[in-house]
Amino acid sequence: MGIAISLIAIAAGAVLAFAVDGTLFANVDINVVGVILIAIGGFGLVLSLALMATGRADRLANQHQRQERLDQEAQRLQIEQMRAEAQRRQQPPQR
Repeated sequence: MGIAISLIAIAAGAVLAFAVDGTLFANVDINVVGVILIAIGGFGLVLSLALMATGRADRLANQHQRQERLDQEAQRLQIEQMRAEAQRRQQPPQR
């Protein structure tokens, strides 16, 4: 359930719980249905926000790991270049 659906459920539940009087069918109280919709919408909203927060944390962690790998690769390439340069300096000049 997304945030928008949760908010719609909460709003519809509030209308049924506080603005409408009567019963639905034979023994179903509309106010109780409204309270149930408010509870379901609230649960869905909390769950959606929690999942969004953990998804963002995962993306940030993945981005950090990716940057770390790139930094390690750049450092490895730099070391290889330094070694190649040192080997060229140690070799005698060719005629």
